[in-house]
Amino acid sequence: MKPTYSINPEIYRLGRPEYGNEIYSYIQTLLNGDSKAWDCACGTGQVSEKLSEFINQVYATDIDLKQLECAKKKNSITYQEAGELVPFIGSNSIDLVTVGTGIHWMNQKTFYQEVDRVLKAGGVLAIWGYSGIDLHEDINEVVKEIVSTHFMPYYPENINIAFNGYKEIHLPFQEVECPNFKVKYTWDFFQLKKYFLSFSAMQLYKKVNGDDGFKLFEDQLLEAWGGDRYLKKELTWELITKISIK
Repeated sequence: MKPTYSINPEIYRLGRPEYGNEIYSYIQTLLNGDSKAWDCACGTGQVSEKLSEFINQVYATDIDLKQLECAKKKNSITYQEAGELVPFIGSNSIDLVTVGTGIHWMNQKTFYQEVDRVLKAGGVLAIWGYSGIDLHEDINEVVKEIVSTHFMPYYPENINIAFNGYKEIHLPFQEVECPNFKVKYTWDFFQLKKYFLSFSAMQLYKKVNGDDGFKLFEDQLLEAWGGDRYLKKELTWELITKISIK
């Protein structure tokens, strides 16, 4: 995992949807009693915080120190700057490894080798994420056009792994059939704007087009929304979920 550009942690926290409770409840059914977890590519600790509700010790890692500094601190969570390799975690010591909307940024071969090292026999590897561009029938086509026209020149090629629904992701252990969970939020246009501002490519896009770069496609998006910034719509994120057991 190599750093590309840092996302403002506050923008990320305010702009991104939470993953909901269903996926964590499902993961919990796969674990036995007291447990330890490694949450890789944890960002500001969105997943780590939820895991700490039923995991005794969470090791939360990310390559972006700014993200880690803004994560909520808890005694049961150890935040550490790291990528795919975590030499400070002992071999065969972890019951659960998670990656929430981050596997497409990683060197998967290196990561899976490290997961094999730290994960106990019978341990769980859970990976999930969303494309982020199929949200509501009123705006889906416009969102895809905006992403293709304005953002793709500023994304690394591996973003297509996410946009393709993680079809290229093949986990190293015995895969478990599990549902794709859905998260729903009712947003107005102002919250939708925050979501766009949290896109990783938006950081480079703003450097080229200025802080008002959103305005270059705002009218197009607003028209698809219905023309009213205060109008609320229920948006849906499908969590493409892949789980395997060692």
